[in-house]
Amino acid sequence: MVRFYENATKHQGSPLGDRGAVMIVLAGKAPFPTHGIMIEPNRKGMYPASVRTVITVIREVPSPAGH
Repeated sequence: MVRFYENATKHQGSPLGDRGAVMIVLAGKAPFPTHGIMIEPNRKGMYPASVRTVITVIREVPSPAGH
């Protein structure tokens, strides 16, 4: 999965923590990029056992005008 997203985004992933998670930063800086992808193995109790990999898309959401 990591290689797929690295190839698709043309950005290198970096390990994050010690549980096998990888972050691909597209904009901003780790560990809180404005745009990125987090790829991590499913941990017990996080999702059903049939889910092997969890992919989270990180994107900055603009605040409403005037706030």
